[in-house]
Amino acid sequence: MEFQDDDQSDNGDFVCSSDEDEVESEAEPRYRYSENLYYPIRIGEVLAAGYRIEHKLGWGGFSTVPWLSKSWSPGEKGEREYHKQNEIMEKVHDISGLVTYQSCFCLVGYGGVNKHMVLVFPVRGPSLYYCSRRGMRGPVARRVRAAKQLLISVKGLHDAGIIHRDLNKGAVLYDMKKDPVENLTTAEEYRRFLGRPRKIALQEVSRKQAELVEPMAFPADRISGDKVYLCDFHLCSNNTDSSTRETDYKVQSPGMFCAPERFHGGVVLMDRVVDALGPFPAHWKGRHYLEHVDKSGWYDPNPDMDRWYDPGLKTRVDPKYSLEAKIDHRTRPEISEYERQHALNVMYKGFRYLPEERITAAELLQDESFNIIMGLYGQ
Repeated sequence: MEFQDDDQSDNGDFVCSSDEDEVESEAEPRYRYSENLYYPIRIGEVLAAGYRIEHKLGWGGFSTVPWLSKSWSPGEKGEREYHKQNEIMEKVHDISGLVTYQSCFCLVGYGGVNKHMVLVFPVRGPSLYYCSRRGMRGPVARRVRAAKQLLISVKGLHDAGIIHRDLNKGAVLYDMKKDPVENLTTAEEYRRFLGRPRKIALQEVSRKQAELVEPMAFPADRISGDKVYLCDFHLCSNNTDSSTRETDYKVQSPGMFCAPERFHGGVVLMDRVVDALGPFPAHWKGRHYLEHVDKSGWYDPNPDMDRWYDPGLKTRVDPKYSLEAKIDHRTRPEISEYERQHALNVMYKGFRYLPEERITAAELLQDESFNIIMGLYGQ
């Protein structure tokens, strides 16, 4: 269907100067447009004679996410998702729990130098991160159901020889309730579902009309807890042999999403990990980057690093940072002792320093404690 971009379309609202900071704090950095990293667009613009930009869902390091399309930054990293998605659709047996693209096209950047690849995806609901940040976590049963569905999707990737490498709450999307919208005007869609776009003129882009748009606030009553989807495959790797795995990027930000063998470099993170789980493997000693800095240089290595590898630390785990404390004081303080013990059984099988000792997705689906917890919530 070819859309007509006319003056009768509802294109949202430019905010007053006093509200511009609110929009900018939620939107992507302006400089990425002036450096031609993002393709500049505006609400109401029609791309490839078929996709009218109605709102923005969010943004990421390699992309911005309009309502109906995903425009990737130019270059090898920006287009990595496209190639990985093709591989996933070719190799993975069941992609029903994955967000895969339906079509794609390219937009030419400023001066015809860069091409921005646009992947068109089915519309899904908000991410687990968004829901957590907005106080929309929902009932425990829904989150338990999401955990099992996510695990099945991860296993499907592993069975095809693919690992995700960026599994976090932002990469997991809830489904959204399906309501007929074909006969609604854009203004009615804004009123009933999306909320009106709030935007600022993007002055950094002088060659075309463009806008910096605040991502939409997803209404809690539009979330469907029946299904979750795994997305963001630009960091996927093909090697599932965890004992010999080589990765494209040694450290990934933020470090809290990385396995300890990958962020073996952040001091505060390292302290917290050993406080929770005990000493690192002895053969890791000497691999931390601070242990190779000359004391006459810009940084004096922390003498306390030796404790990270001290076998005696096993008896000195800080109870404030233990896995038990995370359950008792932060995650689920109300659960029964029966569920708590089975949850700890699962956690300690996953939180292992050596990759080859960690429980796999396939093993976890068969794990007794995991299935007991699932059964408590009807899964």
